[in-house]
Amino acid sequence: MRRILVSVAVAALLLGGGRARAEIYAAESLNRYFTIEWQVARSAKGPVIEGYVHNKQDIPVVRMVLAIERVDSAGQVVGSSTAWVLGVPPGNRAFFQAKTTEAVGYRVRVLNFDWGPRGR
Repeated sequence: MRRILVSVAVAALLLGGGRARAEIYAAESLNRYFTIEWQVARSAKGPVIEGYVHNKQDIPVVRMVLAIERVDSAGQVVGSSTAWVLGVPPGNRAFFQAKTTEAVGYRVRVLNFDWGPRGR
């Protein structure tokens, strides 16, 4: 009986798995899809990274996660956090803002994203 349940579960995963598609991009190749402009702003609660993600494609982005890395004077990463961007229209830009902690420098890059349907 257990063997049958495992077989049914595997079949369900294989049949249902075709809906979502994951793609892997090298960090350098993302430059042809997106540019990020950002700055460090100061608030009463500390530094804030804010800026825009520009989508160069004719496909909307429905969700994006940005990595915000804090670096020391040698350029070594000393901490990181993430920021969500909940949509970037095709050929347009979207604003983002994220609290961070003090560091000598920062780097912002696309960590993950999902393309939306075409024609919207």
